[in-house]
Amino acid sequence: MLNLRYIVVAVVLIVSPLVVLGGSVVFGRQRADAHLLFATHVTEPAKLLRIVERTVTFTQEDNKRAIGAIVIDDINHTIGGEASILDGGPTSTYVTLKFKSMRGQGLDFNVYIYDSP
Repeated sequence: MLNLRYIVVAVVLIVSPLVVLGGSVVFGRQRADAHLLFATHVTEPAKLLRIVERTVTFTQEDNKRAIGAIVIDDINHTIGGEASILDGGPTSTYVTLKFKSMRGQGLDFNVYIYDSP
């Protein structure tokens, strides 16, 4: 019983830093047969003692397909930052995303938008 307790504590200590430092997020549900609709790299340089914000909008001109998943990968997990949906999103044909940095830090995200087959 005592050995099991040490194993559980060791696993929690190993896994918890990976969960806390991760700044990546998935909105919606990504399926294996989904097609990539849009991909971009969002960057903004840091500003001394300021919070950096940037808004990105994805719209479709023709062949409007419903968005199934939005995958946002925080390239520099240790700096921090957040991404949120302002308008649209999964099940919609458009999305407006807002990126916000920690004070004194920049933005560095990869964005992938997949359809809903």
